[in-house]
Amino acid sequence: KNLFNDLIKNIQTYEPFDFDASLDFTIEDLYPKYWNDVLDLNEDNFELDDDNNFIIDAFNYMHRLTLYKSMLTLTSLESVCLVKHDNSKNILWGLPLQHSWQYVTGRLFSSDNDTTIDVKAWWGDMNYYLSVIPYLGAVKAALLPSISLSRNPNSKNFCDSYDDCSTLIDEWSKFFFNYMTYQQNQCDSLSNSPDDNRITSLSTTSFLNTIHSPIANKIDFNLTVEYEDVLISLWNAHTYSISTALPLFQSKLIYLSKKEAEFGLAWSNLVAFIAFTAFPCDIKTTNILQNLLPTRLLQEDDQAPFIDDMTRLQNRAILLIDGLYVADTKSNGEITNAWEILMCSEQTRALGREMIMIGLYRLPVLVEDLKYLIVSECVV
Repeated sequence: KNLFNDLIKNIQTYEPFDFDASLDFTIEDLYPKYWNDVLDLNEDNFELDDDNNFIIDAFNYMHRLTLYKSMLTLTSLESVCLVKHDNSKNILWGLPLQHSWQYVTGRLFSSDNDTTIDVKAWWGDMNYYLSVIPYLGAVKAALLPSISLSRNPNSKNFCDSYDDCSTLIDEWSKFFFNYMTYQQNQCDSLSNSPDDNRITSLSTTSFLNTIHSPIANKIDFNLTVEYEDVLISLWNAHTYSISTALPLFQSKLIYLSKKEAEFGLAWSNLVAFIAFTAFPCDIKTTNILQNLLPTRLLQEDDQAPFIDDMTRLQNRAILLIDGLYVADTKSNGEITNAWEILMCSEQTRALGREMIMIGLYRLPVLVEDLKYLIVSECVV
C-alpha cells in the first residue's frame, strides 16, 4: 500500500489525450510491415532438408513473419471452424506487430531495403524466443510442420530443438493446446455471439463505471473466465521466453546506447505488469499501445519528456516506462510483486487492463484505479 500511495502522490496532472481518436483506423492500416508479401510455409516457397523439415532463415525478418503467419492462420476461427471469419481478434497478433515495430524503428539493425536481422541486435535476439520458440511449441503439439534453421550463429544461445529447451517449448505447446481448444468451443456460437470473449451479462460489466465515468465505450475490459484462462496461458509462455532470453543476450546491450539499453530492459520489465492483467493482444489493442512507443532507437542525448522528434504521448510513455523500471529495481521487485497480488480477481484484472490501455492517455485514470486497487479484496 505504501508503494502505491507514494506512486499516486507523485503522478502529476497532465493534459489528457483523446483516446477515442486512437480507435479511428481500418484493419488494413494495422498489419505488420510487408505483411502482404509474407510467403506461406509450403514446398513452393521453402526448401526441405533431408528429414522433410522446412528450411527457414531465423535471422530474416520476412521468415519470422512466415512463422507468425502460420501460427495466426492455424489458430484462426476460419481454420478451426471452417467458416469465413475475421481474424483481427486473434491474441497472437501482438507478436508479429511487436516484431514489425522493431524492424521499422531500426531495432533489428537491418540496413535499408534489407530484412536481415543482425545477430548483434539485442531486440532481434530477444525476439527469437518470441517467434521461433513459439513456433516450435506448435510443432511439438503436432499442429504445424517442422522446421530447421539454415544457420544458427550460436546454438547455445539460440535453442533450435526440443531437446535443448524442452521446458520452454512445452509451455508454448500447452498454450497452443489451450487456445485451439478455446477456439473450437467458439465454433457453435459464432453466429449468435461473435464477441463471446467479452462479458455481456456479468455483474462486472458495469464495475468500472462505479469508479469513474466510461472513457472508451468501444472497449470492454471485462473478459470471460475462459478467455482469461487462455490469455494467462499465453502470458505464462511469453514471460518464460523473456526470462530465458534476458541473461543469454545481456552482452548484446553494449551495441545499444545507454538510453536504449535501459528502455529495452524497462520494456521487458513492463511485460510482467501487462501479463498479470491477462491482457488481450489482438490487432487493434496492440496497435493502440504501440502508438505509445518510440519511433527510433534512443540516443544518449534523448531526455524524455523533451524528445523533439517524438510526440508528447510517446515522450510520456518513455518517461513512465523507464520510471517504473527504476522504481521496481530500487524496490528489489516489490512493485512487481505487489502488482501481481493486486491482480488476484476478475474485477482487479479488468482495472489493470484499463490502466494499461488508457492510463497513459489520461493519467487521472491511473490514480483513480490505483486508489481502488489498494483497498480491493486482493489486499489483506
